Amino acid sequence: MTTHKIVRPAAGALALAGGLAVGLVVTADTSTRAATRCPMISARLGLHWPYSSLPENSAAAIHAAHTAGARKVEVDVNYSRDGVPMAIHDAWLDRVTAHTGRVNAYPAAKLKTFPLKVKGVRGSTRMSSEHLLSLYDALYRAKADGMRVSVEIKPPRLTAAQAHAVALRFGWLNDWTMIDVRSYYRPVLAAMRTADRRIRTTLTVHRPWIPAPAGNVMESINYHRHGAAIKPSAVRALHASGLQVDAYTPDSPAEFATVPFTVDQITTNNVKGAQAFLKAHHC
Repeated sequence: MTTHKIVRPAAGALALAGGLAVGLVVTADTSTRAATRCPMISARLGLHWPYSSLPENSAAAIHAAHTAGARKVEVDVNYSRDGVPMAIHDAWLDRVTAHTGRVNAYPAAKLKTFPLKVKGVRGSTRMSSEHLLSLYDALYRAKADGMRVSVEIKPPRLTAAQAHAVALRFGWLNDWTMIDVRSYYRPVLAAMRTADRRIRTTLTVHRPWIPAPAGNVMESINYHRHGAAIKPSAVRALHASGLQVDAYTPDSPAEFATVPFTVDQITTNNVKGAQAFLKAHHC
């Protein structure tokens, strides 16, 4: 496998369209649906194993998600020993690398030398040519492909310095419209908004939170964690309060079928499956 190189465009290059809104698309089947709102697809961790032969949160998986048609990618963040935000889901290294210990036990320069496993499974030994990315490199890979990014902060709390470290990377991109920050933890999102008021935040919940907490631009509903599908009425209520709605994370045809087309975004591991489902419904 060829190493996937990070492309770093000059500041201000590759300007992206602002906001997360998706337009109305007129369908061919006017007898049943004169018009439908077609959700944007966001690739959770990129297009990764088992939906490709690429490791999660890797440059190649981000690029593959773009090639497969995703307009956005979700990238996770944990911190190195020297406070650098790194693109890795777990606080521990052993599931996605051949190394052990916590992410915060190593400096960023060392972490970036660690190859990623093809399969994000403990005990797997098949390695890829991809390496653990910093958030900075993951953002630039996405921007080079014209993708938006949802950055999920994994720790349940942040220091001011940690929040500022993420905000600083966003500032280096000079493109605030391409990013939102997501978390299950309201104090984390508040810390990010305090670090820079331009940061847009997404609260992830297990069930729709209505009325929604103030300060966010989107509510991401982990709708099948407890078997609760997203109700169209909940989407209407959240839209009425000024929020966008993300369905997080349907992966199978049966799960896609429970998602109202009025949601603004579908975050999924199965990008190709989501594309096929939307296409079958004239999106």
